[in-house]
Amino acid sequence: MHWKQLLSETRVGGSKEAETGRSQFHKDVDRIIFCDAFRRLAHKTQVHTLTENDHVHTRLTHSLEVASLGRSMGSRVGHLLQQQLPQNITPDSLGAIVQAAGLAHDIGNPPFGHAGENSIRRWFASSEAETFLEPLTAEQVKDLTTFEGNASGFRQLVRVEQYLDQGGIRLTAATLGASIKYPWCSNQSLAKGKFSIYQDEIEIARLLASDLGLIKESNDQWARHPLSFLMEAADDIGYAVMDLEDAVELGLLQFEELLPLFEDLLGKQVYQYIKKDFSQRRQLALMRGQAMELMVNEICDSFVAKAPQLLAGEINRPLIHQQSQNPASKMVLKMKQLGKEKVYLDSGATAAVSTADRVLPQLLQPLISAVYRDWQNQPLTNEDHQWLSYLDESVGLAELSLYQRYLRVMDFVGGSTDRFVCNLASKI
Repeated sequence: MHWKQLLSETRVGGSKEAETGRSQFHKDVDRIIFCDAFRRLAHKTQVHTLTENDHVHTRLTHSLEVASLGRSMGSRVGHLLQQQLPQNITPDSLGAIVQAAGLAHDIGNPPFGHAGENSIRRWFASSEAETFLEPLTAEQVKDLTTFEGNASGFRQLVRVEQYLDQGGIRLTAATLGASIKYPWCSNQSLAKGKFSIYQDEIEIARLLASDLGLIKESNDQWARHPLSFLMEAADDIGYAVMDLEDAVELGLLQFEELLPLFEDLLGKQVYQYIKKDFSQRRQLALMRGQAMELMVNEICDSFVAKAPQLLAGEINRPLIHQQSQNPASKMVLKMKQLGKEKVYLDSGATAAVSTADRVLPQLLQPLISAVYRDWQNQPLTNEDHQWLSYLDESVGLAELSLYQRYLRVMDFVGGSTDRFVCNLASKI
């Protein structure tokens, strides 16, 4: 792969328009920030659902922090690799690309986060959905039974938001490439079931991969865009550190449980932040700032050292895992493990699971049923018409296949906020 192609300014579904004072990639940042799906992240679960503590992260605050880390990484890498980049690409251009990818990385996550993903998968795999799925191909069924926020995010960006079925937000190829962690379909998904492309977007993905010059590894499966590794590292750092800060805020972890992790990385420097007149929140924020700077620098140095391998498509594992013995990356991995042991299984986090399992099937069943009957040209009840009215541009459903209509249902359910689906379910 080559940087000239990888940093393509071609707009998917649209044309490139020159503008004074704003690069094509900075325009991508603005387009994502102003789209509806990004705004709704303010009321979507990060870890703890429907919490009343205003200091706890939502998907929106998490995405903003990931974007900030990503911009720093992209700009630093741009400076370090500047001699290898096309003349029209500045270090800030790389920063804006990774920033935009960070803003968009969770834009397809459903209500209640990963709990919502699993609830949707279970419903489509249940006997309730069996009849509705019979007319679909095996690949289409797998898209639904392994519902994936990453694939829904790509769909939001290239199809659903703004220009419906006409390019979506019409981002540059470079930004879209950097935002895709799993450039393959559900039938090529790994053991964890991760993928970033639904069958409905496969033609868009093929054109995108061709424009970027991504290495084709097999049929409809490509090597990752190198900048996606920076976006992924920003996400790893963002949630590993900040999820634990949220846990301290909520009383799930003690401040003293985090202190040794910071001591291992920062040494005696941590004690300048441990002061009686400083709140624990302030102490954590000061230590975290120093730690994150070291994490960012370590990731950037690793990226530059591994750039030839990344361009050759020889690396698949996250950068954090590639250098797991380095001090900052080691701290990130320890924080992720602490989160698994003491945070993600807490009752406050598992509340998202029970809420998702109670609420989402109440919406999926009548929506999918109404869409199915409409596709079969069966008489529709007033209730069916009411449910169909929730689907974006539902007047266009007649032109869509049954599979595409089901994806419209997922656009609605997956794109909704925690409180909206709770309120809607309460009215049933």
